[in-house]
Amino acid sequence: MLCVVYVLRRKGEKLDVVKHRPATGWLYFGQDTRKYYPQSCARLFKDSKSQVDVIAPIDHAHVRHIKGGGMMINGFQDGAGYQ
Repeated sequence: MLCVVYVLRRKGEKLDVVKHRPATGWLYFGQDTRKYYPQSCARLFKDSKSQVDVIAPIDHAHVRHIKGGGMMINGFQDGAGYQ
């Protein structure tokens, strides 16, 4: 599904100010095909046909909260090579 994503934490620390430029892309939530063992992940791709990540994937992802048309996804994000 097409989503707008706001990054709320960086390196485990809560950000005081949410990015002014949210990431927009195609959200994939399911089994991580990059790993050998089953693991849930959330990835934001450039578009529905692309495999290019807009932000670093979230490993061990789970939906923490759903409210008002939005959702919060928790997990672990490596972040290597992403700004």
